Amino acid sequence: MPVSQSKLITTEISPSYVMQFDSINNKNRKKKVFFLNDTHEVNGRYRSSLMKHFEKENYTVNSLGLINLPSLLIQKEKDDLLISSNIRSNIISMLIGCTNTCIILNGLGRFGKYTLFRKAIGLLLSLKAVKVLVQNHRDYRYFRRFYNVNSINWVLGSGAVSLTKTDNVGFFNITRNNKIRLCLSELTDFINLFNCPISLIGVTKLPNQNNNLKKLGWVPSENILHYGDKFVWFGGYGDGFPHSLACALYNRVPTFISKREFIRLGIYQLNKNVKKMGRWYFIPPQCFDELSCNEVNKIYAEGHLLS
Repeated sequence: MPVSQSKLITTEISPSYVMQFDSINNKNRKKKVFFLNDTHEVNGRYRSSLMKHFEKENYTVNSLGLINLPSLLIQKEKDDLLISSNIRSNIISMLIGCTNTCIILNGLGRFGKYTLFRKAIGLLLSLKAVKVLVQNHRDYRYFRRFYNVNSINWVLGSGAVSLTKTDNVGFFNITRNNKIRLCLSELTDFINLFNCPISLIGVTKLPNQNNNLKKLGWVPSENILHYGDKFVWFGGYGDGFPHSLACALYNRVPTFISKREFIRLGIYQLNKNVKKMGRWYFIPPQCFDELSCNEVNKIYAEGHLLS
């Protein structure tokens, strides 16, 4: 008898079945989020809380610096998130045009005074399909008014945390040596108005001698509320919502803030109890839960969905 030949049975697989299979695979794949900054160390310094938030949401978190840009382009898939949060990395993120990108614009800083620079950033934001979260309320108003940005929202800084306080009394401020000159006019005005000494955390060198200024140098971040019972915010530079101010308000420390900063940071939008004192506003202790790290991180985490 002839040996029977086995027949090869083939089945045609429809394209829709392949697409469905790929969809199932994508759903099972653990989602990734890429944090891009000037260096990955900056992410650890300023975005650690947000990265932990994504880890709890079962994302694979990747912290990258600009030097790791080739790695980002190779690893990032269409559904993965890219979160950029510094002016240089923001510009590069918009230029490379990755999908699912969220730009955290802390503030234009010292570059905000240059009209050409503001226009260039506005043009990039309006041309690219990115989600934009702006910490500086003045910059938020500017880009929303003059540019057709796809999606732009205001967010209150990077999130405040609960800190311990002591029985020490007096006024205190947190700044740096290279920024103390920028707020000298507000600082001098405050001293003349209240005739009181001010402790300066983070400052080791003063631009001129003043008996009412006490430089304290660097202190651990968890102890920044230990050096007085009244916080003063002078501002003087165009960054985002200050972390020290957010922590003072959230921890119900009586706070004085210049009129310019009160408007620039958008605090007038929060409908809080305040008292005007000349060129200053006094904010008594009250609830500022919207500044908490938990609440702010929710906004950042959902930033790629905001419209």
